[in-house]
Amino acid sequence: MEITSVKLELMVILMRLFSCKGFNESHFEYMNLIEDMGMDSINFITLIVEIEKRFNIIIPDDTLLMENFKSINDIILIVEQQINCKSKIEERKINAKT
Repeated sequence: MEITSVKLELMVILMRLFSCKGFNESHFEYMNLIEDMGMDSINFITLIVEIEKRFNIIIPDDTLLMENFKSINDIILIVEQQINCKSKIEERKINAKT
């Protein structure tokens, strides 16, 4: 999955999460989700669940700190890492079968 595709999907998730606070997609590009958007623990858990469901990944426990999810770019990096990790694992499984 390309970064732009991941970014667009994340924007949709963030829009749903923060729309009641009056933010739109142009805000997410440069704002800190914790300090500027007021992300709390409930928003954070909802964000994690939505990300894992949408991208079919599991974010490791040691990564699950709100500080790691402060910006859209931080989140893109985490999602990309997990997608790449998942791809490598699946590739190893395929190679092991052959």
